[in-house]
Amino acid sequence: MFAVFSLLLVLIGARVYKGIVSDSENQGSVRSSISYVANKVRAAPEGVRLETRNGVDILVIPESGVDADYETLIYFSNGCLRELFKEADGSFSPDSGEEITALSSFSISSDGESLLITSGGMDGDTHSMHISLRAS
Repeated sequence: MFAVFSLLLVLIGARVYKGIVSDSENQGSVRSSISYVANKVRAAPEGVRLETRNGVDILVIPESGVDADYETLIYFSNGCLRELFKEADGSFSPDSGEEITALSSFSISSDGESLLITSGGMDGDTHSMHISLRAS
């Protein structure tokens, strides 16, 4: 009888632990995605802008190089937050970017003075952050 109850306790404990780890991973993805974008915006030497390309809303971070102009694109496509660094006049394909993290939703909007970043985890929980834009 002791062995049966001990086994039952271990199984219940493992199930609870698995649920806690899953919740923690979802929260980590949501918070990490917002922090990642916020840090990219704050570090942008030439400011940022929002655009739509190929039907995808994109945060564009321009950079002037010695030989050419470049841009970092941050966007949500196929269930993932993605980033693509490319020449400014190069073509854009949503699948080209490197996957940052899996999310259920992600959006960025601007009122001209700040950005609102909203990120949704696979568990349906969402978090948002306002980031003030630098005056140009």
